[in-house]
Amino acid sequence: MTTQAPTSAQAPTSAQAPTPAQAPSAAEQSARQFRQILDAQSYPGRALSLMQETGPLDPVGLSPACQILVENLVNRDVQVAFAASLPSAELARWVRLTLNSEVVAVAEADFIVCRQADLAHLDLTQLGLGTMASPELGATLVIDYQGPDLTAVSAEATAGCVRLTGPGINPQGPAKRLNLTEIDAAFWHQRADCNGSFPMGFDIFICRDSELIALPRTTRIQLEGDAACM
Repeated sequence: MTTQAPTSAQAPTSAQAPTPAQAPSAAEQSARQFRQILDAQSYPGRALSLMQETGPLDPVGLSPACQILVENLVNRDVQVAFAASLPSAELARWVRLTLNSEVVAVAEADFIVCRQADLAHLDLTQLGLGTMASPELGATLVIDYQGPDLTAVSAEATAGCVRLTGPGINPQGPAKRLNLTEIDAAFWHQRADCNGSFPMGFDIFICRDSELIALPRTTRIQLEGDAACM
């Protein structure tokens, strides 16, 4: 009995053509982004990339990282406030139609989004700090930073630089420093006052382009040249 040689259609190929990488679904992308946000909170001061992999972002006047952060954390049970410097009409429409939430006053908001120039006019005592029984009700301040690279800090630089310590920062590793020259020292002093009754307080995210940095209320901040930790 003879064996018939396979036809060209049947013959196995020596190398299969690579399959193009499949774009993640919206649910997969959201899950990846949410994990990045959690990682940022776990490692304060570490700049992580928060990217949109499928489809363009709606043009609402926020940096990519800031917009993705808000999209992942704001919903009908979580309300947001925007500083006056941001395009309020566009953002209110986007929050209502896309996020199924509402824009409210700062004192009522779970998330407050601003630019660094707004911090001089923002009364941090209006932010929700939670309670001793429910500290998770404390607000989150999101700063859409329009300044130089936050992590580009030379060893000699001091002006506008802050040093971070606390949970999630290796005390034996290199000093964790950020270049925050666009944020006035008075803001950090006011933050320290608001976060003085731990576990009550508020948390901070700083977004710059596609980078995200978290500063939880547990992170202590020292201005370079200032002996006090805040």
